[in-house]
Amino acid sequence: MGVETIDKNIIRYSQCWEDADTLVEHLSVDKTQTVLSIASAGDNTLSLLAQGPKALIAVDLSSAQLSLLELKAQCFKSLSYPEMLYFLGVKEYCQGAKDRLSIYGRMRMALSQRARQFFDLHSQLIKNGIISQGKLERYFTIFRRHVLPLVKSKAVVAELLEPKARNQRQEFYRRKWGTLLYDLLFQIFFSRLSMGLLGREQCFFAYAKGGLSHSLLQASKTALIEQEPANNPYLCWILTGDHGRVLPHYLRPENFEAIKANLPALVLKQGRLDEILQAEPEGSIDSFNLSDVFEYLSPDSTSTLAKLIVKASKLGGRMVYWNMLVDRKTAHYCPNYLETEEDYSTSLAARTKTFFYKRLLVERVCNK
Repeated sequence: MGVETIDKNIIRYSQCWEDADTLVEHLSVDKTQTVLSIASAGDNTLSLLAQGPKALIAVDLSSAQLSLLELKAQCFKSLSYPEMLYFLGVKEYCQGAKDRLSIYGRMRMALSQRARQFFDLHSQLIKNGIISQGKLERYFTIFRRHVLPLVKSKAVVAELLEPKARNQRQEFYRRKWGTLLYDLLFQIFFSRLSMGLLGREQCFFAYAKGGLSHSLLQASKTALIEQEPANNPYLCWILTGDHGRVLPHYLRPENFEAIKANLPALVLKQGRLDEILQAEPEGSIDSFNLSDVFEYLSPDSTSTLAKLIVKASKLGGRMVYWNMLVDRKTAHYCPNYLETEEDYSTSLAARTKTFFYKRLLVERVCNK
């Protein structure tokens, strides 16, 4: 089964798992720009919207993922900041007796027919707090509730998330975290087989090389020692179901009004990225958030897509994307038209909060 033929009516990701702060920093979006962004769960698209672009085109093959982005965008438009956090399922705001389905009922008619139909049929996702309901997020929940407690007590997890100096983090990892049993269970649970069955899709690993579980284990070790776990909302959510001290970029209070004000710039488009790029006017796009899209493509398809990006981009247009298990670098396929500005391919886990990627690439269209 190829990526194009997977079920497009389930939510695979209810959160984005690429570091939005890094994305915003490297794309440097401003009010003059037209941006194209892989929609996924919508978080990073909304983070880019906070930067005030002239237009932001959110693209996804999945109707469910676009419906999710539309629902999140409507939350910014219709709800107060605390009410939005409660509705989405941010743990700190989930203690009240409010009914998420009643809140959805207030927003329902403002959604497109596609989004209404999806969430009318999947109301339990809303009732449970949508940001925990993607396939990958449910996989992390299994790990948190049923695997992690076998080797780490709540007290040890809490101690991990207490602020420490680097030497203290290293010593804590050596003494209390990186045990043989923990390493074994981690590598079993986050193996390619387990993730393909429960967390992602087997076809997503079609071009992958190397061991997934070992690379994730090493990356997590680097992140836990070289970064402050207490400041990592992605890691905190995996371990506790809560973002901890720092919310993801799009949910921070200082970004709420900017996202709300810029919602008219957001356009949703469903379809294959290559087909959507072909339909865009030549030289019309300034910036591209491409998530990890090349992870799922053959070398030939990567080459084709790189050429379409060059065609759709303005001269000087920039793109940011991630590699996890598949080495893809579009500048290799269009060397006369694309140049690499940044290639973070060593110790990426020490640089970004989403430590499970091995490479972050920032490239620029240098010729047309």
